[in-house]
Amino acid sequence: MNIHYYWEAIVYPATEAPWGAWTDFGDWIRCLPGGRREIAVPAFTVTPRGWYDGKYTKFPWAKKPRFHQIEIVFDYNRCAPRLIIEAGELGTYKDATALVKLPCAGRAAVTFERTSK
Repeated sequence: MNIHYYWEAIVYPATEAPWGAWTDFGDWIRCLPGGRREIAVPAFTVTPRGWYDGKYTKFPWAKKPRFHQIEIVFDYNRCAPRLIIEAGELGTYKDATALVKLPCAGRAAVTFERTSK
């Protein structure tokens, strides 16, 4: 299972945009199941790096890096379905176990088991 954490930041100079352009950056980790049907994904904090922090990110408003999405690619039996989680959807995964149904291709379907506190 490959997990890609994507974030966006302003890149300056950008030939197509004189005030800079939003560009995707990302981090990648790989998780292995270890022989079980469950995979526990460790906590990961996205830390933007290498982004431009000059006068063009402050005018006319502040443009700091922002988290964009998580893409999880499941690689098994010559199949590679993916699960894409947008930034606004992360709250639905908190304090829950995600049960992922994997088709051979395309997007995975998710249901949740909530843990009681």
